[in-house]
Parts: sequence; C-alpha cells; structure tokens
Amino acid sequence: MSRFMSSAAMKMSGVTVALALSLTGTFVHADAATTSLNWVQVTSTQAPAGRAWAAMSYDSLRGRTVMFGGAPNTGSNFSDTWEWDGSTWTQRTPSASPSAVLGAAMVYDSSRARSVLFGGATTPGAITSGTWEWDGTTWTQRSLAVSPPARFWHAAAYDSVRGRMVLFGGDGQSGPLGDTWEFDGASWTQKFPATSPSPRYGQAMSFDSVRNRVVLFGGFGPNGRLGDTWEWDGTNWTQQRPSTSPFPRFFASMAFDAQQSKSILFGGDYLKPNTLGPTNDMWEWDGTNWIQDYTAAVPSPRSAQSMSYDSTRARIVLFGGTDETFSNPFYGDTWELGTGIVTPPGNPTATFYPTSVNFGFDSLGVTSGPFALKLFSSGTGPLLITSFSTTGDYAVAGSDCPISPTPVAAGTSCFVSVSFTPTAVGDRAGTLIVNDNASGGSNSVALDGTGTANPATLTVNPATASFGGMAYITASLTSSVGPIYSASISFTLPNGATATVQTDVNGIATWPNASVAGINPGSYAGGIQANFAGNQGFLGTSAAATLTVNPPPIDGVLSLNGMPGNITVNATDSTGAVVTYAAPTAVDELDFTSTASVSCAPASGSTFAIGTTNVTCTATDIDDTSAAATFTVTVNDADLALTGMPANITADATGPGGAVVTYAAPAAADEASESSASAASCTPASGSTFAIGTTTVTCTATDADDSPNTVSQSFTVTVNDTDLALSGVPATMTVNATGPSGAVVAYAAPTALDEAGDSLAPAVSCAPASGFTFPIGTTTVTCVASDGDDTPASATQSFNVTVLDTDLAIIGIPGNVTVIATGSSGAVVTYALPTAVDEGGDSPAVAVSCAPASGSTFAVGTTTVTCTASSADDNPATVSATFTVTVLVDMTGSASVSPSTATTGTLVTGTVSVTNTGAVTRTATVVMTFTFNSQSGGVTVNTTKAVVKLDAGQSATRTFTFKVSKSSARGAYSFVATVSDVTGTVSSSATFTVT
Repeated sequence: MSRFMSSAAMKMSGVTVALALSLTGTFVHADAATTSLNWVQVTSTQAPAGRAWAAMSYDSLRGRTVMFGGAPNTGSNFSDTWEWDGSTWTQRTPSASPSAVLGAAMVYDSSRARSVLFGGATTPGAITSGTWEWDGTTWTQRSLAVSPPARFWHAAAYDSVRGRMVLFGGDGQSGPLGDTWEFDGASWTQKFPATSPSPRYGQAMSFDSVRNRVVLFGGFGPNGRLGDTWEWDGTNWTQQRPSTSPFPRFFASMAFDAQQSKSILFGGDYLKPNTLGPTNDMWEWDGTNWIQDYTAAVPSPRSAQSMSYDSTRARIVLFGGTDETFSNPFYGDTWELGTGIVTPPGNPTATFYPTSVNFGFDSLGVTSGPFALKLFSSGTGPLLITSFSTTGDYAVAGSDCPISPTPVAAGTSCFVSVSFTPTAVGDRAGTLIVNDNASGGSNSVALDGTGTANPATLTVNPATASFGGMAYITASLTSSVGPIYSASISFTLPNGATATVQTDVNGIATWPNASVAGINPGSYAGGIQANFAGNQGFLGTSAAATLTVNPPPIDGVLSLNGMPGNITVNATDSTGAVVTYAAPTAVDELDFTSTASVSCAPASGSTFAIGTTNVTCTATDIDDTSAAATFTVTVNDADLALTGMPANITADATGPGGAVVTYAAPAAADEASESSASAASCTPASGSTFAIGTTTVTCTATDADDSPNTVSQSFTVTVNDTDLALSGVPATMTVNATGPSGAVVAYAAPTALDEAGDSLAPAVSCAPASGFTFPIGTTTVTCVASDGDDTPASATQSFNVTVLDTDLAIIGIPGNVTVIATGSSGAVVTYALPTAVDEGGDSPAVAVSCAPASGSTFAVGTTTVTCTASSADDNPATVSATFTVTVLVDMTGSASVSPSTATTGTLVTGTVSVTNTGAVTRTATVVMTFTFNSQSGGVTVNTTKAVVKLDAGQSATRTFTFKVSKSSARGAYSFVATVSDVTGTVSSSATFTVT
C-alpha cells in the first residue's frame, strides 16, 4: 500500500479488495450484543458533498457535531466547515480556515469549549503539523513552541478527566509512526511509555469516560492490517487480550457511547476468512471483551467514514466514507445510532453467492474441505434467520451468520460453509436450506458432487518355508481412509495352491498353513501372488512378494534350534527366584518322521538359588547322536536395603557453634539371611555438634554378595540461628502535612535482641531517621540490626509514615444570584469562577470547574451550581462548594379582593396588579377566577381572561366582579389571578367569605 493513497489509488485498491473473495475457510461466530441500539439514515435539505477521511468532533456546549475537510472521489481536498444539529447540516464560512486536508484528527476540548484539529495531508506528499481551534465562530491557528511531527491518518481522543487531547501514530514523512503526544490547551508534550502499540496509521480511538481510559484498535502497520486492542491510562499503554476481537482492519471509526458505557467500533477495511475490504460490522468494547452487535438497519459497507457521539441526544453521528470501488462516488449520507430507533419490517430477501455449488469428485467416505457461500440480506428490511440445514451427503461446516432474534440488516452479508462426504459412488445431489422471514419462509442452494471409489493399496509380506513344509503368508489392504476390512484377498503359490482370505479389522489377511509341497528349494521372486478384485467403495489392486523354500538338512547332524541366551534376574526371596524360559526345539534335517525330544535341567519354572546355575538342554533321536547346549541363569541377591531412615531434622542453635543433634540410626535389611548382618554407619554420627546451616547425613550398608553390594541413603540436619531480632519497631504512622514539603516526624528507634549473649550489643539503624522531614505521600522506614556472628548477619523490619496533603479548598464562591428571565428558556447568567487553594504547591495549579458553567442559560426556577476542584495528592482528593441561581418570570401579579365579607346582593371585586419587571416589552395573559372552597375541593364559580401589553417597568391593573346571589354557597371563597408570558407563569390569590 502506498504511503499516500490518492483517490485513484484508493479506487484501484478497492477493485483488488472486491475481487479477492476466497470461498474456503472456517468461521468463529462471536456472541451478539443484547442492546437496543439501531441505525437510521437521516436527511437534510442541504448537506456536505460526499467525502472520506474528514475530521469530526461533537461540541457539547453548543450541541453541534462539527466536521472539517476530507477528500472527494476526484479533485482537490475540502477545506469546508459543517455543523449538524440533529436535523440540519449548516455550512459555516469563517474568515480564516485550515488548509484543505484529508486524514486530520479532531477532538472537542470540553474544558476550554474548543474543537482542536491537528495535522492532515494537503496533496500527495505534503503533510502538515498545524494545530487549529474552532470556537463555533472562528478558526484560530495556534503558534506553539513544540508540536508533533507532520502526519496524517493518525488518531486522537480527548481525555475529559485529565483535560488532555491524546494523539497516537499516523503516517509521517518516513512511514508509519508509533509515538504518543498530549495537548493540554497550552502546549504539546511527547510521552515515553514503557510499552506502546507498534507503529501504524488508520487506527480507531475513543475515550472511555466511565473507566478513564483511551481505547485504541487496529490500524495498518508494516506487515498489514492489525487487530490488537490497547488502552492508555495517562502514563502507559496496556495491550488488552480479550477472548473475542473484531477482525484486523484500518480506516474504521470508533466513538464512546456514554449511555451504553461502551466504545462502539464501526466498519473499516478489514481482513477475515473468505473476504477483505470495506465492511459494515459493529462491535462494542466494555473494557473486558469485544461483542459484535447486529442491528436491524446499518450503513452500507465502507471505510474512512467520520463518526462522533452527540452526548446531548445520546446518538452516534456518522457521515460519508468510501466503498473503495471505481464507479461509486464517496458517500455523502448521514446516519445516526441510538436507542428507540425502529426499522420497518420491509421485504427481507436472502440471496446466495454462488447460487449453486459443485464439489467435483471426492473419494467415498472422505470429507471435502468446507466451501463458503456468501449470504446477502438483499431486501428492504431486516432478515431473520432461524436455522440452516442440508440434505443428501452434505453438512453445515460453520457459519458467522446471526440467528433470530438477532437480525441481518439489509445491505449486510455473512457466510455459511458446507462440506461434502459421499456415501456412495456416483452423482450425489443435495440442498443447503436457510429458514428465514423472507418471502416463502426459506431459501435454498443446489449442491452437487460425485462420489468415487477409493484407490486401494495391497502389500504382501515375503515368506519362508522348509522344503515340503508350510509357509505363513500375510497381506495388508489399506486406503486413504484407513484399513479395509471384510475384503476378499486371493493368494496363489508357484505349486498352484490357492486360498481366499477375508481381511480383519486392521485390513490384514492371513494364510497360516500354506503348503509348499512340490516346490523345490530356492528363492522365488513374485512367488506369492495376491489379488483384491475391488468392490463398490474401493478400486481393485494386486501385489506380489518373494517366497523362499529352504533345502532339507543333512542327516547325522541333530541340532537344537531356539536356544535361550543367558538369563539374569533378581532374587524374590532368600531361596532365590522362579525362572521360566522357552525350551529349544530339535532340528533333524533329513528324518522328517523322527520324533526327536528335548529336555533341559534345571527345567523351566524351577526355583534357582542365588548365584549362577548352568542349564543344559539335550536333544535325542534314535537315529542321531544326541546334541547338547548350555546357558546360564544368574540370580542376584538384590535385597540389601536400609530401614528406619530418619526424616529431615530442623533444630535451633544453642550457641555460636551450632547444636548437638541425636537421631536413631537406621538398620540394614538383607533377605538372604546371611549369618552376619551387615551393619549401617552414618556420617556425621548421632550426637555430633552440627554447625549452623544445613548438613547432609549419609548412611551406608555393605554386603559383598549382594548386587549392588553397597546401598546408601541420606537426610539433612538444619540448625537455625534465630536469636537476632528487632524489638519496639513503631507501628504505621499517619500525620498531616505542615507545609508544601511535608512534615517532620519523630519516632522511638527500635532495639536489637541477640540471645546468644554477644559481648557487644548489635547496632540498629533506621532510614529515613527520626526527625526527618517526610514528603507528602507514604514513605517506608527500614530498620536494620547487624551482628557478624549471626546467620543471617542482619535482621530487618520496616513501617510506613504517611503524610496527608489536606489543604485543598475553594475560595471566592459567588453569592446566590437572582435574575429576571429574558426568554422562554430562562436567562443567561454569568458569574466569576472561584479559585482553588492548595498549600501543597501543586504544579500546575489546581483547576476549578462549575456546572452549570458561567454563561449557561438557566431555566426559570432555582438551580444549584456546584463548583469542584480535584488534586490526586490531597485527602480528600476532591472538594466542592455550591451557590444557587434563581431565575424569576419577568411578570409579577398581586391579587386583592373587596369586601372581605359579603352577603346576598354584594358585588365582590377582584383586582390584579401586573408589573413588567423585565427589560423588553411583553404581552401577558391574565386569567382571573372566583372559586368556592368546598370540603371536597375548589369549585369554579366564574372565570375570565385578559391580555395586557406592558413596556419594561410598566404596570397595569385588571378587575373582575362576582355578585353574590341567594343561591350562592355560603363559606370561604378565593380570588385567583395567574399571569403568563413567554418567560413563564406567576399566580396570586386573595380570600373572602360569603355569609
């Protein structure tokens, strides 16, 4: 792959990808996620032109997704700025702008309310290292003393906890990069972690705000696509090794979904069994494992798309990308991922590629390699697969297709592989069936293959026989699937003798008594002919081997055949051992009718005494001179042993010289029951003074007539010198810091104990010493006592001193604020940000953040503003303070009633005084109601409505009357007036009594 992929080069790569479909392989199906996430395509009256490798971020203060630059299918790169509010794309036209680039990285710095853009490529071979910031109105280029080297196709994420933009890798002037940088809004700093991902470009990154980790996946390195997962904690990169992972890819996109608490990975140019190139699969990372999520709808396969998370609406926004083909332009569509999105059922359709499969010729009983068929969800709604099945000699070998209720979204594909195992010779037709919710309820693919008979291999072993005697003949029949059993093998000898023998389970055919009568002595190449005629499953075959016929012997030379060799065994008890052997046979080369006999003494099965005994075997025959031969049987006395060996011993020293240790010596055991038992001796002897440390004691017994004649065993004696120790070691100490440098801590030094009674007491030293100024944090104090004649020569103990930094505080908290609403959403309120005080002298200074922020729009009512400061080395690490902002409706209403007591015929007048306390002219609606306060609740007896228009500061009054009649209820009444305008509603009331 070239270092800079122009549009034309990218399209050429896409053709290679599109044609590189290999229909072999196996599948590992990942578990599907169980979230309710779904994709939906959204439209706008105007939208950015189609593009790939654009930079994107989400401005959470203004509620806008920001996109900059990217590359078209043909022509120059873009330098335009667009914003998406959830319904409309709006092009922004600032007076200054970054250069037209592709492959830049952009994040939103929420602590400074800025989108930060870095790097990118302007033209082939021209890459940048500029840092730009967008505040919603203006692009500003930062002039910085230090900056990362120029690059493009790098990745970045914003660590909102540490307030840092984290940047990794990319393609630089000399190739893929593997460096890590952080930008805090003031300067770039290169980080040098102990471990780091390998150099790469096109990787995906997001910030997990739940676990405070930057997550990185994949990319393209010197050896191709990558599929590894890494996390950055602000100090080091750690490679994660989940049980399942997405396939290797680059140019994928990733965003952290705060509602799901997971990083979402989508698309990219990937490599998996059976395919490579653009994909539209989606994966979720929860910090432990990757889980593939199948949604009911999904964007088409693509790479180099832009994606970010809209935290206000809990939606992931995706734009553009490329399918890497010649003909299609780069995408200009907008998609959103979130919950509550419903995809219509549509008309789901399943389409297979290829539409039929021929496995060709395969041997009977042999399973072919798997053939992978691609299944397209080619309809207009989600496809639900309930099962795969096959007919005939075919089986489903694997699949990565999800099973209902998990959907296969329209426009996506998966694979199912099928294998062929012929059970008979000839054409073997079958079908792959997928049961689904498409029209008809199922789809099928025709499968075909041809079963062929297996080649067979026949092997015949050479055989030897005596003249006029019998031969032992065997043959082996095998195939590629193993031994062939119950097959008929036909044998033929030179004398015309024949036999037909069935093979056993091991494929062996045996003719044990094949007569060689009539065959003269000699060697006959091909003298044993064997034939397998074949059957339905296996092809026929034949083989031959040499038959050797030995000549008859010359009479007068009676001999022994099969004479045993000399035998040596160990005695089983004091009488020796029972020894058996195979007796030899007599050979009389001429007298075939002779009944020569063989006898051996001592006989096989006799008890042979310890020592060496000669065994003589004699062959006799009435017409021959007897023949004899001998061999020896040696019975070794091998029972010499030691019994009662002590176990390993551990003792404490009683003085500098060690300790006297006694033990029970072992005894010698000899089953031969010699008259004088062999004694056992041990060194060092029991009762010796054993030095401090470990000494091996070896015990030995000797007897000249045993084999071996000497046996030995050992055990150890360990003498511990345990008297050197420390006494009075202080316990763990915790104090508060008295200043930025920590606190002076004093402690009582421990003393040394040495029971050996040394003339000079051992010295004790502690570090850091008592009275030392201990810094903030935890310091370990180590105390050591030393004495040269002890083992070990020193004793060590330690304790901890913890100095707490407890001075973190917030000052300058604003007082409670009360303002008048300026519109329907309330009022914009600004306030002075408080500051943090930390006597520990942290550098940089501790920042204070308040929520809602100064300049926010506060709704009508009372809102509590919480200001927080954090410093990891303080205890507590976080402090906070609050004040309130109260936003009042810009209208006031004051109700009064006269008279306070009325009777029949009285005209009661209710008056409301309305005042515009705001800064602009308002129109207000006044509702006035007379209500009888019954025991069961208020009952409206009369009501009216009036509209008043008041300038700022102007007041007006409105009246409403109620005449008491004879039928009017007696009791308590209320006059209620409500005043409403665009900023809200206020109410006031007064009471009177009807008697």
